[in-house]
Amino acid sequence: MNQKKLFRLFALLVLSGFQFYFTGCDEVDDIINPDQTESVGDTLWIHHLPQGDVAHYIAGPLAIGTDGTIYYEAGGHGDNGTNWDPVQIYAVNKSDGSFKWKSEPLMTWHKNGETILVGDNGNIYVTSAYKLYSIDPSNGSFNWVWEVPEQLTDINGNPVYSYGELGYMALTNNNDVVIKTMGAGSYQRAYYCISPDGSVKWIQFNVSSSNQRMSIGYDGMIYDVTTIDNLYVLTSRNPDNGELNWTLPVQENTSGNNITFASNGDIITFIHTDTLARINPANHQFVWKTPAGTSHDYKFIAPNGNIYLYDQWAGWYIYNSSNGSMVNSGLSISSQAVSFDEKSQIYGTINDYEAIMHVTDKEGNEIWKTLMGIDGGTVAVSDNVVYFRASDNGQESIFALKTDAGLAHSGWPRFSHDNRNTYNYNKW
Repeated sequence: MNQKKLFRLFALLVLSGFQFYFTGCDEVDDIINPDQTESVGDTLWIHHLPQGDVAHYIAGPLAIGTDGTIYYEAGGHGDNGTNWDPVQIYAVNKSDGSFKWKSEPLMTWHKNGETILVGDNGNIYVTSAYKLYSIDPSNGSFNWVWEVPEQLTDINGNPVYSYGELGYMALTNNNDVVIKTMGAGSYQRAYYCISPDGSVKWIQFNVSSSNQRMSIGYDGMIYDVTTIDNLYVLTSRNPDNGELNWTLPVQENTSGNNITFASNGDIITFIHTDTLARINPANHQFVWKTPAGTSHDYKFIAPNGNIYLYDQWAGWYIYNSSNGSMVNSGLSISSQAVSFDEKSQIYGTINDYEAIMHVTDKEGNEIWKTLMGIDGGTVAVSDNVVYFRASDNGQESIFALKTDAGLAHSGWPRFSHDNRNTYNYNKW
């Protein structure tokens, strides 16, 4: 980092700490450069999460709304682990990082699924324990709250207990939210499809306690890994009624195995802890399989079609999506919380002791980096700005830094595919 940036950062941290201490404001927003005319890597603004008697923490991935608003979730607890505050969703203006609103409290102090999903109409969807919330993007109020039914009727007409915690969700092509129950407990798990008005469109059984994330493919079908008759299977479901199109036996069940898609719609996913595969969704036959063991199964697809796999211990591996061959190994990119921009630049942060915004080219060569605090993560790139979470002098914050590109609109550039966290190949 050049001396200009170091000086500005030091002055910023001193000034923001001074302002917070003497004003006692819940939200302190440092507008560094409202005109956004600085060079790449410079700080545009810092948004501080409110702190009080209960320490609040930002968690989960950031989301960016249809109007550019930045959304994050935060909850808190006392020093002794008591006095939990429920999670709330916070909205931040993209222009200057100023506080916009926070939602009403969710059901519990934790939020399931670790996703804020933004619908095509701008409404925000989040889960908390047994409830799915639709939040008005204009003011943070609840449009509606849907709760998991306590009882369903199984395929034999028998009543079954079904009140379980909600897990991951995805947005279908027609703007419905498909979601499933998951986790421990003795209850009937199911898929639920919820319309934008909060009504249930369909319910389907045949879902396990898998914490696998669902994805919507190029063809609009719902893809997931679950168990049927005690066997792990990759499934394709019709989004109109939830009925199965086909199943394919696999041996993989991990929350890190996000299902991704090649440019022609082929499925790219792990079918075993050490086997990556490309699958034709029309006939569910393998195009190729290749050994690809990692400590995590996070997958991204760059604009050029190459597959990037994150490994906590060995860095990143790159595979050719056409034939599954390895292109590069041990690529030094910061963390699993990355985004690819339209220039194939890769944004990430170092999470251990320093929140360094680290930007590389597609081969892993460093382009620029900036030290911003500690414990960084949740990176999102939009409109020549990169947003990420970090702790600024012990205060949870969202940073906005100048860059020179937006999120790639091809491949699978974020873990959740896009800045709205839709897990849908067709959404941006």
